[in-house]
Amino acid sequence: MGHVNLPPSKRNPNQWRILDFISAMFFALVFIFFLMVFTPLGDSLAASGRQTLLMSASDPQQRHRLVAAIELGQQRSIEVCSTDAVDHMPCEDPRRNSQLSREMNYYRERHCPPPEDTPLCLIPPPTGYKVPVQWPESLYKIWHSNMPHNKIADRKGHQEWMKIEGPHFIFPGGGTMFPDGAVQYIEKLGQYIPINSGVLRTALDMGCGVASFGGFLLAQNILTMSFAPRDSHKSQIQFALERGIPAFSAMLGTRRLPFPAFGFDLVHCSRCLIPFTAYNATYFIEVDRLLRPGGYLVISGPPVQWPKQDKEWSDLQGVARALCYELIAVDGNTVIWKKTVEDTCLPNNNEFGLESCVDLDDPSSAWYFKLKKCVSRRSSIKGEYGIGTIPEWPGRLTAPSPRSTHLKNGADVYEADTKRWIRRVAHYKNSLNVKLGTPAIRNVMDMNAFFGGFAAALISGPVWVMNVVPDHKPSTLDVIFDRGLIGVYHDWCEPFSTYPRTYDLIHVSSIESLLKDHASGKNRCNLVDLMVEMDRILRPEGTVVVRDTPEAIERAARVAGAVASFGGFLLAQNILTMSFAPRDSHKSQIQFALERGIPAFSAMLGTRRLPFPAFGFDLVHCSRCLIPFTAYNATYFIEVDRLLRPGGYLVISGPPVQWPKQDKEWSDLQGVARALCYELIAVDGNTVIWKKTVEDTCLPNNNEFGLESCVDLDDPSSAWYFKLKKCVSRRSSIKGEYGIGTIPEWPGRLTAPSPRSTHLKNGADVYEADTKRWIRRVAHYKNSLNVKLGTPAIRNVMDMNAFFGGFAAALISGPVWVMNVVPDHKPSTLDVIFDRGLIGVYHDWCEPFSTYPRTYDLIHVSSIESLLKDHASGKNRCNLVDLMVEMDRILRPEGTVVVRDTPEAIERAARVAGAVRWKPTIYDKEPKSHGREKILVATKTFWKL
Repeated sequence: MGHVNLPPSKRNPNQWRILDFISAMFFALVFIFFLMVFTPLGDSLAASGRQTLLMSASDPQQRHRLVAAIELGQQRSIEVCSTDAVDHMPCEDPRRNSQLSREMNYYRERHCPPPEDTPLCLIPPPTGYKVPVQWPESLYKIWHSNMPHNKIADRKGHQEWMKIEGPHFIFPGGGTMFPDGAVQYIEKLGQYIPINSGVLRTALDMGCGVASFGGFLLAQNILTMSFAPRDSHKSQIQFALERGIPAFSAMLGTRRLPFPAFGFDLVHCSRCLIPFTAYNATYFIEVDRLLRPGGYLVISGPPVQWPKQDKEWSDLQGVARALCYELIAVDGNTVIWKKTVEDTCLPNNNEFGLESCVDLDDPSSAWYFKLKKCVSRRSSIKGEYGIGTIPEWPGRLTAPSPRSTHLKNGADVYEADTKRWIRRVAHYKNSLNVKLGTPAIRNVMDMNAFFGGFAAALISGPVWVMNVVPDHKPSTLDVIFDRGLIGVYHDWCEPFSTYPRTYDLIHVSSIESLLKDHASGKNRCNLVDLMVEMDRILRPEGTVVVRDTPEAIERAARVAGAVASFGGFLLAQNILTMSFAPRDSHKSQIQFALERGIPAFSAMLGTRRLPFPAFGFDLVHCSRCLIPFTAYNATYFIEVDRLLRPGGYLVISGPPVQWPKQDKEWSDLQGVARALCYELIAVDGNTVIWKKTVEDTCLPNNNEFGLESCVDLDDPSSAWYFKLKKCVSRRSSIKGEYGIGTIPEWPGRLTAPSPRSTHLKNGADVYEADTKRWIRRVAHYKNSLNVKLGTPAIRNVMDMNAFFGGFAAALISGPVWVMNVVPDHKPSTLDVIFDRGLIGVYHDWCEPFSTYPRTYDLIHVSSIESLLKDHASGKNRCNLVDLMVEMDRILRPEGTVVVRDTPEAIERAARVAGAVRWKPTIYDKEPKSHGREKILVATKTFWKL
């Protein structure tokens, strides 16, 4: 109190300044408190903060919260990564690893980022990706668009590695050391090695290129693990896997390769350029660790009798002699050695100072295990597992491995495991309709393989299996190799060393055990990251089979829902899908789709036509949609036919297609398709694919079901509250050429005038003018009105009065999709919108729209008051307030509304905007634009109760 009543002349100046500062800070904090609590700004900033936090990959705590929300089912979508991540390998990222040491190629080994530095997103396929060519055709050709990397074809085409022919990469089977083909090269090796006798089964091809050697060895029942690093060739392992050849990305650098000791019957290097004798012969010692006693080592290329490499060749022979390898042949630039069945002759016959490892060394320890400079002793592992002592193939597949006895009751467990998986695989095929044993599945992974029983049960099918033994579980990978199968060690808390889109089927038994620390019982990592990684390496349309407790399966199912989508992944193929489902017991499936940024709409195929135009969809897809297509005189199939463009495709997956106890339904479905002259393209398991004829249907002449054509006066595009008809819409009822093969391909169809636009007076001219007008208008929105079109902030867009879809067409380069709405009382132009490759619906804006709240990031409407009027009387059929309240319902918080209309209409809309808590701003129209128009841009505030 001392200074309060003092006159100014008595006050201390320093104390006065401190009091001023404290007082100012106090009133500023009070002002900010009132601003944040009692105004919309607080909620808006909070929402902005939450959104920023959600999208940030740099906040570990937020990432943890997002993972937890997905595991609990509270977050139902995971973002798709950017398109430059299509070939992303997290642990073999050149941008990250290039900063590391070059010594012994350390920088080209696995180096995984911590999970908190890894974006939680789904890897998209490349543009133009197709379902891979099936085995065995894939051995010789694959789709170029699935991995459009031409470097190897350009550099190695003259050596017959691979070539480009039309839409395919072609693989003649050549290699640098076998330009005449792998088949002839293998025949040459067969002069010295028992290639086709069953003596050899497992092989390792080091620095494999595109793996033609391993691919053609399969015909000899030799299963080859091909490996190469992610190097300047970029995608050699990716090409191998796309061909259906077992392969794996790895580098022989500073660590042991992730394989067990004495597992490979044959090790092959064709110009792999591994310096076997460098670093005290460390790399030769690693090959010796991997090679089964009695196995063969083949090195083709330098330094074998290679110009100017006399010393290297001499050293290579010296190391082989020191290890007592038997020289089988030197044929040109190829040398073949056989490893002794006995322990090496070290240290007695030793020119290079090599030493044996101590008996306590476990030669099968190989996960992040540094290379040793000592030679692994055969005697360190008990049992008879050398060539000549284990059974020949195929007997070794089921004969108990002597190394299985290292586990308690190992032989009995092995036998029981083998029988168990035979029963389980039969159940997968016969009851779960998993397409094992068909050409649809070639590359298979078992993430928790144990003794390889799952793979052994598949041996008669056209598959190969990558058996993964988790590093923290019992080391049974040696047993897997003993039975003639292949695999690797891995820790599933890290990404796997392969490219995206590698496997057709991924199988895992006891998925949650992969996450746990067995000492503490706590999770070392989380289920979401694991399943996102599974999604990365799974091919589109691939299958995952998970076995676990009911509780674990329930948790896995919640995560699976966040990473799976047919329509979402079709977007990567430039196919725009309108997904629909009713509001049923699943409750929110459409809401989840829209929240993920996938085009979707709530609808039910019941008594009325769906609100789409005739002949608009190029593809109609049903995956277990359970629509009774042949019921009610095939009314639902007739409705699908109305929607499907001539020349388009119909895909039905699930019942009744070859489904148990649904023989009649399946027969009827085929009968209706025949009656409509649909061409059967394929029946693949429980999936059928038909193609609609381009000509008019063959009714009524070829008709088993009494179906009739509609009369010519019927308008097949009338679809708003229009009852389903039991007659087939005639293609001839709509003039013009709009079938598949007659309309331009995408993206040309976006701007090419639709023949159906000519149904309006001067339609073609109006269409062209409308297209140009909206290009100018959208540029004005972006550049002058600061509407965030073209940024990640806007994904789901609606045009409430779309006309020809010019607004949507002008946005085509951005990361958006547009729901084009054609009001039912206006000219029926929705067919033109579909012809140009866009999507939309009919609707009457005097009714609510069929979607969930908070669906759209931006709603656009030109001439808003025209949506309300009856054009005959000129009077309003409904009111602006109800319309804008409905717009608010379907607009996301912080979403944007853009309205164009007369100045008077914009003034009225601005008043209503304020009442619904939007922040409206009125702008002038773009320069050189005709007519009396203003533009209202409004933002929906983030408010809460």
